[in-house]
Amino acid sequence: MNAEQQQRLRELALIMLRDAHGEDFTAEEAAMLPAQIEEYQCLSEAQNILSLLDEVMALRMVISDCATACGAAVSPDCTLTFMQQLPGEIAAVIGRLQLDKARLDSGCIVTNDRNEFGESYKTERRGMNLRASIDEAMAMHARDIANG
Repeated sequence: MNAEQQQRLRELALIMLRDAHGEDFTAEEAAMLPAQIEEYQCLSEAQNILSLLDEVMALRMVISDCATACGAAVSPDCTLTFMQQLPGEIAAVIGRLQLDKARLDSGCIVTNDRNEFGESYKTERRGMNLRASIDEAMAMHARDIANG
């Protein structure tokens, strides 16, 4: 809605207020009132539609920003069908982050290692940078499960 239309909507709104408060109109003003009411309704409906479109675009931006923060490059202009897939994408990201949680929360880990004879022994690791050790232990655990 351009500036002229907004100004006209304001003028018509004032006329509608005068009418609602029962103010007197001149004969000429009274004759124009039905056309002005119709014009006001059309313009206010257009204003409502534009407001809703602005709200939809703002929500699409929020969805896009959330998805982008989770590593999915999503344009606010993408289709709604594509946006319906985003909860699954975000859930996958959360699942991957939960695997990292063990790595990030640990101050100490104990692993079951095997020597060259296949005998099991426990190793305790401490320190600030345990990520590599935890990754290695998780990989070994996954291999053990896969090998039965």
